[in-house]
Parts: sequence; structure tokens; C-alpha cells
Amino acid sequence: MKNLQSTKLWIFDLDNTLYSGKTKVFEQVDKKMSKYISTKLNVSIEKAKKRAGQLIESAIEDLSMNNMQKTDKLVSIANDLGERRN
Repeated sequence: MKNLQSTKLWIFDLDNTLYSGKTKVFEQVDKKMSKYISTKLNVSIEKAKKRAGQLIESAIEDLSMNNMQKTDKLVSIANDLGERRN
């Protein structure tokens, strides 16, 4: 797999704009994202989904304010994830 550390931009299709809802692309992303967070934080899938939801909500809030820089809230959540991972 390609080293993703140099990736500067991620695009998520949160509302089936890029792909038809019939493809169930986001359903698969949701499953894999939840499983990854669950494994890394050693929490249930339900708690992982909640954490993923918080990250997505923060990103949407950030974009809706036309602020493309990381907000304190996003940085705090990301740091929390990193600390739990270590």
C-alpha cells in the first residue's frame, strides 16, 4: 500500500454526491473506518462510530465556516486518538 503520510488532501463523499447511493460506497467506508478506529482505540464498534461521527461533524463545521485550517476541536480529537493509540 502507498505510504499515505504525504497525502495532503482527502475527499470524502458523505452524501453520495460523487457516487450513487446504490453503489453503497459510503457503507463500505463506514464499516472499514469504524473497524479501524475500534481496533486502534480498543473500543466497541458503536463507540468507534460515535468517534468517527464527531470527527466528521467537526470537519463539516470547519468547512461551513470557510475555515480550511485545522480547528482546535479537530486537533483535540486527533490528538486524543493518537494518545489512545500509543
